[in-house]
Amino acid sequence: MRQIKKVNTLQNLMELDLQEHEIKRLAICFMDAVNDWPGEDKTLVKTCVANFKTYFGNPLTLEAIKLQSFKGQNAWHLEAGKSLSKILTRAQHHFSIYDFDEVMEKILAFYNCEFETVDFVAELNFFRTNNGGITSFVPSGYKPMLRFMGKPELMLCEQTYIGKDAVFAGERINAKIKLFKTEDLFSSITQGMTFEFCNVKSTIGIGTIKQVINCDLKQDNWIDTLVKRGAFVI
Repeated sequence: MRQIKKVNTLQNLMELDLQEHEIKRLAICFMDAVNDWPGEDKTLVKTCVANFKTYFGNPLTLEAIKLQSFKGQNAWHLEAGKSLSKILTRAQHHFSIYDFDEVMEKILAFYNCEFETVDFVAELNFFRTNNGGITSFVPSGYKPMLRFMGKPELMLCEQTYIGKDAVFAGERINAKIKLFKTEDLFSSITQGMTFEFCNVKSTIGIGTIKQVINCDLKQDNWIDTLVKRGAFVI
């Protein structure tokens, strides 16, 4: 199973999750803590967890968080601590989990399942049959080949249609796209990129990326690049 590594990948998966449930509420509290935490690198989930433990103590407990008091320059650490306290309190109440690491495992296990199905969200435009498109319909979970415009490689993908179980020729629909081989695509995909998708005979449609979910594949914009190089901090 795929493993979520980057905080922004987790955030993107949470945004795709339109249901209201307790694991999502725990994840929201975690993101609140990450966003409030000052200064340190917040790219990786494991780095954020390590930062929390370094400051509040390991194991990370409600009691350890309560021991920290205001010292003039730690207001944002304490604000993050409030969100961490909410995580532990809710986990104890709803799941009888008292260990912070177990809470994080539960959050990541849930969203890793979703991560199995998606690398990016795209708008798909299926050609009409008389323009070379499909002759009837394809079900959600359809696996055509995909080729990004300007690139020669064909790659297998899976299309999960959002809000529909099947798509007919000539339709336009949003879909979650999973790529089965991503090793050559690290930091190369951006919102707005176009691609074609094909069956064994011909191209049957084109698509446009609306949101990159898997941040391992996302190409940095110029602000992200400068931040990574330490040119400035946001």
